[in-house]
Amino acid sequence: MVLLLSLWILVINMHQAVSQCPWIKIGEPANAAPYPIGMCVYNTPYFSTSLYCEENFNETGALRVVEYAYEGRDCVESSLIGIRDVYECEDDDSDCHCEGSVDECTILRNRAYLVNDNYDNPGCNESYYHEYVHVYDICRDLGVSGGSVYYDCGGSGENYGVELLSYDGLGCTGVETSTPTDSDPCQLTTCTGDAIAGSASKTFTNAAIVTATILLFAGLEW
Repeated sequence: MVLLLSLWILVINMHQAVSQCPWIKIGEPANAAPYPIGMCVYNTPYFSTSLYCEENFNETGALRVVEYAYEGRDCVESSLIGIRDVYECEDDDSDCHCEGSVDECTILRNRAYLVNDNYDNPGCNESYYHEYVHVYDICRDLGVSGGSVYYDCGGSGENYGVELLSYDGLGCTGVETSTPTDSDPCQLTTCTGDAIAGSASKTFTNAAIVTATILLFAGLEW
């Protein structure tokens, strides 16, 4: 009986360990919407990037989140260019979590189309766009700035379609302040929920990628 109980507890703990969404917050502001780790997170018709955790990056034993760059959209493996950037992800880092599976992430897609400045043809230019993938339905403590923020799927506009619920306490407790997104006719936000359909495969070997030079793409921004 004790053995069965111990095994049951182990199974529960293993399930809890993998039923998390791995994510990372990149850049400012402090409450910026996080990206899922383990899939394609940025798309244009000509360029895309993905994020993956590397437990032994460059054979240093360090845990890092590596951003890979590809020609074309959808992070197709055969179109891999190399490494675009590398981010630290320590055990006590409130901005990065590598534990879990991207299949557990609740995601949204925000596609921002180019705005036509031509007076004869105003509106949105659907031939070019930036598409961002973000995580929502999670709570994140803001560290030194204090408080916490809950990310929800909102309308199109500021913060890539992510609605922010700010709290003065940790763990999304205390006084709540809502910051909904604004409307933007040239942005489309889709609350897909499931990350599986947008997941990019990663079967290339680390050795071939680690030796690549980190790429600097002038003019390409998140």
